[in-house]
Amino acid sequence: MHHLDGLRAIAVLGVVLCHTLDPERHPWSQHGAYGVQLFFVLSGFLITGILIDARRDAEQVAQPMGGVLRSFYARRALRIFPVYYATLLVGALIGVEGMRADLGWNLAYLSNWHVMSDGQFGAVTHVWSLAVEEQFYLLWPFVVLFAPRRALPWLIGFVIAAALTTRVILTVATDMWSGGIAILTPSVLDSLGLGALLAFVWRESRGADRIVDGLGVLAIVLGLVDVAVGRWGLPRSGIAAVTEMWWSLAFVWLVHRVARERTGAFGRLLTLRPLAYLGTISYGVYLFHLFVVPVATITERHTRVNLPVPVERSPAQFVVVAVVSVAVAAISWTAFERPINSLKHRFPYVTIARGSRPASASSPV
Repeated sequence: MHHLDGLRAIAVLGVVLCHTLDPERHPWSQHGAYGVQLFFVLSGFLITGILIDARRDAEQVAQPMGGVLRSFYARRALRIFPVYYATLLVGALIGVEGMRADLGWNLAYLSNWHVMSDGQFGAVTHVWSLAVEEQFYLLWPFVVLFAPRRALPWLIGFVIAAALTTRVILTVATDMWSGGIAILTPSVLDSLGLGALLAFVWRESRGADRIVDGLGVLAIVLGLVDVAVGRWGLPRSGIAAVTEMWWSLAFVWLVHRVARERTGAFGRLLTLRPLAYLGTISYGVYLFHLFVVPVATITERHTRVNLPVPVERSPAQFVVVAVVSVAVAAISWTAFERPINSLKHRFPYVTIARGSRPASASSPV
């Protein structure tokens, strides 16, 4: 779905903007951090869709769900683990600050909980979102594959409500909306859950457009409340924890429209080959971008070669970091990630007998 690759490209560029521009000089750049929520919505939508389709196909050929589950984890491991662990180990070996001290947490995909307890956001803290996704992948397939089909929308609703409740309780208890609270797995499950809800209504409801448009209206309402809270200086405890959801709702509407319609100027923009390719390698761009400056500093220290990488956060740093990250991610994808990713065909979700074809085998998700 090349349109969704275009959305991934926009999301990762927003994150790079957030991490390379000075928030005081360019306060608008901090909205780029919501690119992570867009990634979560996309993940919830795509992963849940894959699992629902695989479950239906497996049921049609009477295949046990255990085989689907094993294939899911094998395919996820091939896509995510190799470049992630290679990056962590190389960073620790060359001495990127914080890499060795936090290596165990990062290797175990528990960095978000470590940041919450330690209170420090270091050079590799951006992997917290990858930790959230892995923790989600660890449990969510069991829900989609083994829960009664009629219970699935209620379970998705429970996940979304639990995330909102967690944020409100933690925010009120601490009298603040902190970065630590924002990266706890239970606190961000509404983004993943809303993506999952979109995947479900696509397959199980004839009124998907009406449902998603309703979510879009709710996004507008919560967005206006959020603006009012900031403009008039109202107490943010509790309120901010709820209004934070409006971005996820807006992204659900956006993903739905982009994936469903695929037309118009915005649709054509998203399918431009450079943007689609950037979306394809966006995982590498996200993983590598915060290492560009530390690695350049280490290189300068050991070689005494002055590299043209601006240390201070500025538009120049954004350009350099973006270009270097894209270049390294492209090399990584071509030489390392894609060959490993191609092994996925050895782990089909469903073994289809010759001459038969489950109804959802051609699903675009």
